[in-house]
Amino acid sequence: LDHRLGPDFIPVLIDMQSMAVGSEAEFLGRVSEEILQALGSSAASIASPDFAAVTNRTDAFQRFIRDCLRANPGKKLILLFDEYELFENKIDAGLLAEDVLYILGSLMENAPVFLIFTGSQHLDQRRREYWKVLGKSIYKTVSYLEREDALSLIRKPVEGRVRYDAPAVEQILRLAAGQPFYTQAICQNLVDHLNELRSSDVTVDRVAETVDSIINNPLPQMIFLWDSLERDDKLILALLAECLEEPGSRAGVSDLLRRLKRLRYPLPLDSAGVATVLEKNFKSEMLLREDKGSSPAYAFRMDLWRLWIRRQHSMWQVMREEGIAIHRSSRGRFIRAAVYLTVVLVLVLIAALQRRRGVDPKAAATSAGYGFLMLSVDPAQATIRMDRRLIGIGALRDSFGADVEHKLEMTAPGYADSVVAIRIPHGDTVTTNVILRPLLGDLSIETEPPQAEVRIDGRAAGRSPLVIHGLAVSRPHMVEAARTGFGVAKADVTVQPSATTTAKLTLQVGKADVPVSTEPSGAEVRVDGQSRGSSPTTLAGLSYGPHVVRATHDGYDAAETTLTVTADTRALRWALQREAAGVLVVRGDVPAQIYVDGVLVVENVQNSGPRSLSPGTHAVRAILVSGQAIDASVAVNSGERVIYDFSSNSTTRKTERGR
Repeated sequence: LDHRLGPDFIPVLIDMQSMAVGSEAEFLGRVSEEILQALGSSAASIASPDFAAVTNRTDAFQRFIRDCLRANPGKKLILLFDEYELFENKIDAGLLAEDVLYILGSLMENAPVFLIFTGSQHLDQRRREYWKVLGKSIYKTVSYLEREDALSLIRKPVEGRVRYDAPAVEQILRLAAGQPFYTQAICQNLVDHLNELRSSDVTVDRVAETVDSIINNPLPQMIFLWDSLERDDKLILALLAECLEEPGSRAGVSDLLRRLKRLRYPLPLDSAGVATVLEKNFKSEMLLREDKGSSPAYAFRMDLWRLWIRRQHSMWQVMREEGIAIHRSSRGRFIRAAVYLTVVLVLVLIAALQRRRGVDPKAAATSAGYGFLMLSVDPAQATIRMDRRLIGIGALRDSFGADVEHKLEMTAPGYADSVVAIRIPHGDTVTTNVILRPLLGDLSIETEPPQAEVRIDGRAAGRSPLVIHGLAVSRPHMVEAARTGFGVAKADVTVQPSATTTAKLTLQVGKADVPVSTEPSGAEVRVDGQSRGSSPTTLAGLSYGPHVVRATHDGYDAAETTLTVTADTRALRWALQREAAGVLVVRGDVPAQIYVDGVLVVENVQNSGPRSLSPGTHAVRAILVSGQAIDASVAVNSGERVIYDFSSNSTTRKTERGR
């Protein structure tokens, strides 16, 4: 941060989410490229090893690090791994070997190399043997912000450009509870929403619209954290969210059990089990606990989680996801019996008609009994066929012939077809959930010029040229490429299954016209040191990239900012701050009447005392007891204390403290 460690440290950021690699060799190659990029010109003579061609990757990587450090004597390397828990995912998937963590640990012990791992999951959740390497670490939990820090995170990045209604700020505090990532995510989405509306006013309604969008299109971190929860955590958090209908409401163990009983959810939960899960999630900071009365009451610490779980993860949805059999009530059995009887009568009628037509009625033999099938398919748009007949889309709840093997076929664009043979016992209910396997493909991205920052579906992917592996073919992917001094090139690309699709993007050198206005108007505007007239004005033909813009106005503090011009840059508006007042003290060796700007300040004393005045020139008159008048013009500057001595006609200046 701002090079606080000094020039001896070389930080290298490695985002594990953007490490779309297919092997350990590719991973080490990507890390090496990030290190070379951080070293800059000092790495001109160093090449990244071809890890796919070497036999001992550990030795090759360590030699590479030694070469980097030799080229930078006295320097220390810091490797910063964000979302470190994704190491575990890649190792479990066979993309990385367990040794990769030991390679990094060895560097730390034998060279001036430091490792910083950050992530959203606690160390105590890491159970694999290879995580023992973290036993040598210093562990620090970064938790929720205090109120003032959260307010700063909400307001300061857009200070002077976005106006927040006070209730809207309180709404954001309630939604994210000061959790840094989610506070920033809400505010970022809110700014995007304001840009679409061409507005700078944040209201409660606009916050609600933004949060509604997040709930319908949840952040990857929300999905990742939910998927990492155990079954009982999901069930009880879903039950708690159902109980908490309003912000600020709380529920205890007894409230959850009463709802469980009233709605007849088929879950074998008891008081001890519910209390254990609630307490566990309180300790992990997902829940708040209020110790009032005979038993504690709980609420979601972040109201965003309560809203998302209520809408996207209801109890029935979680039970379906977890494969829990949903038993039907006696009323349901009565309705089902009526359905069965109707189906039997229809089949008897069909059989009779078939006999009259000379058709073998063997196909109707299933009228001897029926079973009930509850089927759900992911994705929801999947087509369901049974015995080659189209019978549903996404989900199915119906009765079918019992003790007969049925062939279920499920298909969806971009997913592998799935065929399941199912036999339903007589009078029984079969519940099953089928998740179709997404078809994947690779995407090669080339840009002109190269070395552009590439984002895939809004997430950083690295610099071009590069290949992204394992993208779903079921939907198009938004590819964005940007480079300083150029515009942003965008393309929607659909990849082909088990193949590499190439996307070529050309970036144009960009320019934009940027209107500038100030309050008050009439300020001189300078860009990169060159005057561009008085406000309001339009800065015509600014090239994309950073520019230093400065506004000056008599009586006001100068304002300066670095404006990074892009295709989305609309306007620059400034509210200039008045210059701070100065202080004038008039004194002499003898008593006098002392006037400032024609106003009698004191009389028959030697010192006027400090007088706060606006910056500028002020008229001073001292009339001595003898009748002699002494006149002077004294300039008072912003933030200065000026002492005028009428006896010696001299002026002393000093800067006020803090100026």
